[in-house]
Amino acid sequence: MYLPVESISNSSRIWIYQSDRKLSSAEIHGVSSALKALCESWDVHGQPLPTSFEIRFDQFIILFADETTMQTSGCSIDSSVRGINEIADKYALKLFDRELIGFLNPPADVKLIPMKQLKEFFNSGILNHASLTFNNLIGTKEQLSHSWIMPAEKTWLKRYLSSQAVKS
Repeated sequence: MYLPVESISNSSRIWIYQSDRKLSSAEIHGVSSALKALCESWDVHGQPLPTSFEIRFDQFIILFADETTMQTSGCSIDSSVRGINEIADKYALKLFDRELIGFLNPPADVKLIPMKQLKEFFNSGILNHASLTFNNLIGTKEQLSHSWIMPAEKTWLKRYLSSQAVKS
């Protein structure tokens, strides 16, 4: 059951899918329609699940599942992933590439860096301890507002900032 994202509890579970590229306006419209249909049909053992979605920075799909009345199940999560895969296929998007790390290039641009090039970007000074990155592993709507975009030094990327990593 689709609900506006404002109606979804802050404790709602979320899944963030980062696209390998920005979506065009037409693609955002089409993807939004597909996501709304996905949310409308998303259920747990035949019971409608309160769900929502957002597309942020024209590049991140965020699914919300309000588990205050019922928990998502493996089957319901699998069905949402199938829906996301269908969207990815239809619009030629890579939504499961964990090798691309997103950085916020203010005011609202996203720069994707291949993981194998992170050390090079930090060593060259293009990225530094204060570079804002997206933590796509957060789990709740509440975390989305304060823990999704963070300085690199406060994430797992801090290992690339150590003096040993910089010297190599």
